[in-house]
Amino acid sequence: NPVRDVTPITLAARNIIVLVAHPSVPVNSVPELIAYAKANPGQLAYASSGNGSPHHLAGALFNQMAETNITHVAYKGGGPALNDVLGGQVPLAYTSLVTAAPHIKAGKLKALGITEKSRYKSTPQIPTVAETLPGYEMASWLAFFGPAGLPPAVLKTLHASITKALTAPDIVTKLDESGLMVVANAPDQFGAFLKTEYEWRGKLIKQNNIQPE
Repeated sequence: NPVRDVTPITLAARNIIVLVAHPSVPVNSVPELIAYAKANPGQLAYASSGNGSPHHLAGALFNQMAETNITHVAYKGGGPALNDVLGGQVPLAYTSLVTAAPHIKAGKLKALGITEKSRYKSTPQIPTVAETLPGYEMASWLAFFGPAGLPPAVLKTLHASITKALTAPDIVTKLDESGLMVVANAPDQFGAFLKTEYEWRGKLIKQNNIQPE
């Protein structure tokens, strides 16, 4: 159990997810995508890094909130998924911003929106999906955990050391350049976040009948 069997130390960073489209797709924004998907049911698909991944769940949540039916195509990793979108085999993908950024800049992909609540400071020109679908958010994140029952003194020492490293200005800059937004929160804050994530993602998985492969 990801809530009971570990001790949360800190949520290190959020890995920014972006919804991208192949240039041949006749949409340039999330509202246009929703309208096109509804006018052409069953004609669109999105690639993800795998079944049950944050990228998959981002698409499932989008379909649920936008009332669209964009087909999910699961790949074994983000690289193969993005390659097929670049090649035009799949029209859409949810992928990490750092991976997609060079292709967006080169005009090989269109960035429709990021899945965070707010625009990312490094790419303020890319809107959020939530600007069209209020309340929409899907995070991919990196964190530090310890074993269950970690002594408080050890937890305190580990947290102090890890967050000091994460919040060093040069580290923040390097991670930001990699599409990672540093969080470095307190153990209790991370624990509450983890519980919420576990519950609502579990609900989303059940609602969409997502099964392990």
